[in-house]
Formats: sequence, C-alpha cells, structure tokens
Amino acid sequence: MKAPKIILHRMGRDYRIKGKPFPRHPVLIGAKGIVLAVSDYLEELAVQRNKAAGSVLGTAGILLEWFKALSAKRLDWSQASDEFLREWATAQEGTISTRRIATKIGTVFDFYRVAQSKFKWIDRVVGENSSKPGAWRYPLSYEIVIRKHKDGRETERLKPSYSYATIPLSPRRPTPTAQQVEVLGDALLDKPNLERATMWWLAASWMHAVGLRIGGVVSLTLGSISSALAAEGIMDSTGRAWNLSLTASDACAQDQIKLAIARLREDRRQEIGVAVTEKGKKTRTVPVPLDLLENVLDYIWGARAHLIKKLASSRPRYRPSEALFISLKTGAAFESKSLGNEFKRYFNELGIPGSGHRLRARFAMAHLLKGYLKARAAHGRAYDARSILHDTAEVMGHSHTNTLKPYLGDVIKEENALPGEPILVLSSDHAALLRGLSEALELTGAPLSAALQRFCDLHGIEARPEIGSVHDLRRAIERRERSLTTT
Repeated sequence: MKAPKIILHRMGRDYRIKGKPFPRHPVLIGAKGIVLAVSDYLEELAVQRNKAAGSVLGTAGILLEWFKALSAKRLDWSQASDEFLREWATAQEGTISTRRIATKIGTVFDFYRVAQSKFKWIDRVVGENSSKPGAWRYPLSYEIVIRKHKDGRETERLKPSYSYATIPLSPRRPTPTAQQVEVLGDALLDKPNLERATMWWLAASWMHAVGLRIGGVVSLTLGSISSALAAEGIMDSTGRAWNLSLTASDACAQDQIKLAIARLREDRRQEIGVAVTEKGKKTRTVPVPLDLLENVLDYIWGARAHLIKKLASSRPRYRPSEALFISLKTGAAFESKSLGNEFKRYFNELGIPGSGHRLRARFAMAHLLKGYLKARAAHGRAYDARSILHDTAEVMGHSHTNTLKPYLGDVIKEENALPGEPILVLSSDHAALLRGLSEALELTGAPLSAALQRFCDLHGIEARPEIGSVHDLRRAIERRERSLTTT
C-alpha cells in the first residue's frame, strides 16, 4: 500500500485572508484535503507575524518535507517525537549545511508549538519533560534557555531538546565589484530578444543602483512611477498623474515628461522618490537616479509597449498588467523566484560569486562609501559611524544596522589603504577644477605649491587640516568662535 500523497499548492492571485490580499499563498494538501493545522500556521506567519511571502513559502516547503517523511513511516503528523526529529535531521547531514538543518528543526518545532498552544490541534505533544518519576513524558520536548543581556535583563526562549549545540557561522557571501556588475549588465544586454535584454538590464539596475530586493523589483508598477512623477509636479493637463500606458502612443506627452525631468536636472536634482512594496508587504520610498528613471520611461514607451501589443494580439482576453516587468509566459508580473533563478544562472555562467541578491549588497557598499566620504570630508576622523549606518539602513529598508556594520568596515579598510584625504565640494565645476589642481600639484610639486600659498595669503584663505579627533573638533569650534568674536 502506497503512502498517501501530500503536495504544496499555491492559492490564486486574488486569494485573501481576513480581507487582505495574499496572492499565491501556500497550503499543504493531503488525501483528506487541505492540512488545516498547517494552513492555520502559515496564515499566522503571514498575517500576525507579517512574514514576507517568500519566507512563508519557504516554511511551507520545510513542512512539506517533514510531512512526507512522516507519511513514509506511516506516522500521523501528531505522532512527532524527538527521536523521529533526530532521524529526519541526521539523514540530511552531508547534503545541506548544518545551519540549514537547524533552521528546519526550528521551523518544525515552532509549528508544533503554535498548533498546540494557540490552535489546539494537538494536546500534550510539546512540552518540557520533568525529571520526576511518573511525570508525563512529552514526545516532542523542549528546554528553557535563559539569556542574560548586557543591561542586566534576562529573557527566556524555548529550544527543541534535539538541536545542534553549536552552529558554525556561515561565511559572508561575496559582494560583486562595480566591474563585475558591468560585466553582468553587458551579458544581460546580449540577449537576442531586445525587450528581454532591456528588461533584465533594468531589473538588475533597480537592485544595484537603488538597492531593491528582488521582491521589490517584481512589485514595481507603472502607477508607482507615475505617482513619483506627480509628487514632483509632473502631471497631465488635468492635474492628474500621467497614465504611462497611454503615453506610449503620445509623443507630445513623452516630450513634456522628459522636459520636466530636464528641469529637475537644472535644479541640481539627481534622484526622485518612488514608493516600493517589499518584505513583509511594507512600503518604503527609495531614491531613484534620474538616468535610471529615463531609461525606465523609454522602456515603457518602447519595448514594453511593443510586448503588450504582441501579448494582446495572441491572447484575445489578455488585460495588460500594471507591473513594470512582465513575464512572457504568463503575461503577468514576474515572480521573485523566477527573477532570482535567472540572475543566479547568469552569475554562475560568468563565474561571478554570489547571486542576484548580492546586487543589493553592491548598492549598500556604494551608499556607505558615499556617506563615509561625505562624513570624513565634513568632520575628518571625528565622523559619526552610526549616522552613516542609520542613513543607509533607512534607504535599504533595514530595521537595524547590524548587518551593515561589516560592509562599513570594508569601506573604511579600502579607503584607509589609499593616500590622501577626502574633501567636500558641492559644485561639480569646482570639483573638476580642484581635481585638475590636485593633479598639477602632484606633477610640479614645490613651485606650484608656493604660488598657490601666495594666492591664498593674498585672498585671506586659511589652510584647514583634517580634524583628527573629537578634541580637535572642539578646538576647531572654539577657534571659529574666537574668530567671530574678533571680527
């Protein structure tokens, strides 16, 4: 007799939980229909814990593995035990990392804990076993671990009795260099289909130039772009946001939008804010470079518009998707997994370590470098690293700065290895002039330096050495106050 089959099924795109949309939400289906205990648990993750759709799907996959293992042994899901959990986990050793196995153990344990304590699907399966003789023995047991914090607080957490005592730290995944990102972009543009080539190049750009997660890239819509333009006062003649789908066939409207963006450049604007929905269905505003914005608009009016016409001609009932990037297969928005898999394939083919998500790490490095150089130029070595980290965390949608600290450390190490000091120049014309002057000083040396010193003396320009510490900063402030008092 064969074991009953269990599968992972994803609900429709219009699926809702408590009135809120949760498209493609996963459930497990067995011989008797939907496994309700798992369904309740996955809804708990999505609604109450606000887990991202990808995390919920990953949890569903782990539970599917667990239920299949139980089914192969002819065990009901309520017959979980420490012994079987150990057998299931050790069977995977050598095939996946210890950290991944530990994640699976924790997922299974949390499912049973919630199924018993909150949803009452099971009784007396999960608990802390007492050493007293005759006491009830819980099949799936846990230990209470007390953690002491630096501020003196103590917190408790439940740890499965069967779990790894120590888990090796996973190595830091490599961040692609700026040159490697260019190589990837060239490879994406080499696709034979011009629309696909442009689409993939732009998708990568939203990650390494804006810092979006893959989920944020697939959530981009024409409405989010038009709303961002409207926020800058770039609207149609009725005072409403442009309908970018309609402007694809209106050259006059396109010229008006491009002219408005040119005015932003004249005002020395480099970016505009675009609202993006990402992890945990949270919406944040990200700074989008004007160059990327113009490339996106050209794509909407050109290659994407042509694709929409092609899909509509071959599918009579097709309704154009609002998504910026559309799948050729479905005609709808891309799924995160599809986008991630394609990037991973290209990384592997090009021999570049990492995956698509590391393009976001490239953005983090660039943003931290920009913040570090600006802070060093303004405050010398008395800069505040916390402000740099917090600024980058906010732009990237991080809830804390811990994951960014190693990146800032890398930036500081790289910059410390280079000679010279950063200075802050607001005007691009002045920056170009100072670059030329710096190169000339290196080449000619003393004569030009002496002439420059005479020029500075003539115009009352005082040399300002880099501030080396907080104490130097205080002395600089005191010196500035004294000079103001004197004048």
